Amino acid sequence: LVDSSWLVVTRGSEQNLFSMLETIRTFAALQLDQHGDGPAARRRHALHFAAIAAGSEQGLAGPDVADWTSRLEAAVPDLHAALHWADEHGDVDLGLDSAAALWRWWLVSGRLAVGRNWLARFLDLAGSREDELAGRALCSAAVLAAENGDYAGALTSAERALAIFGALGLKLRMTLAATVLGSAHRYLGNHEPARRGFQLAMDLRGELGDRRGMSVAINNMALLELDDGNFGRARELFEQALAIKREFGEQRSIAISLANVADVLIRTSQWEAADDAL
Repeated sequence: LVDSSWLVVTRGSEQNLFSMLETIRTFAALQLDQHGDGPAARRRHALHFAAIAAGSEQGLAGPDVADWTSRLEAAVPDLHAALHWADEHGDVDLGLDSAAALWRWWLVSGRLAVGRNWLARFLDLAGSREDELAGRALCSAAVLAAENGDYAGALTSAERALAIFGALGLKLRMTLAATVLGSAHRYLGNHEPARRGFQLAMDLRGELGDRRGMSVAINNMALLELDDGNFGRARELFEQALAIKREFGEQRSIAISLANVADVLIRTSQWEAADDAL
């Protein structure tokens, strides 16, 4: 197909990207529609990239983050096409599922406004639904709102998500909602409600036996202790989180924890120890 100029190939070091010239794309789409296959093909396309969106939520949190980042960057036009298809055809479930799963991608790629707009669109279509899909979308919206400086919006979405997950008994989902709720309160300087949110996340992670998640929850509580000037407690918690992260051997997470420990050491004038950590 490449030799016949039906496809254009962009060669990469690890994978190739195939695309069509716009004239070929227009012709092919016309042929699909004339034969009545256009709607089915576009639906299959939307479902395929919805599956990629779903996989990205955990993919971007694991050891294959670099591969997932490259894959999603190349898929941006297709992901948007899938979301537009869901919107145009009223497939609220597919839209909520994809938009909720893409929160990590929108966050790490700096596409906060794009993500917030899609989530707002599908949450508006969902209306007063209080199922897991709606809760996930609300939780994702809360994360992006908090990182975008809209702390009031983050609190509203996170509180709704936490209530939905609590009513459904979804403890793992509750941990993220409690975490973003605590973070939004922390950014606003509301330390007591922030502490309650982080403590709930720690308790839930403990009940679930989620060691990796516990390291994140402990780290958040340590940041709050650091804000309050409780340097001894902050260092203790940072070192607990570091010990857990060493169990999993994820170098980036270990490096972040070492930097957090160094921050406490610098603030307490322990220069050589801080230098060693860094």
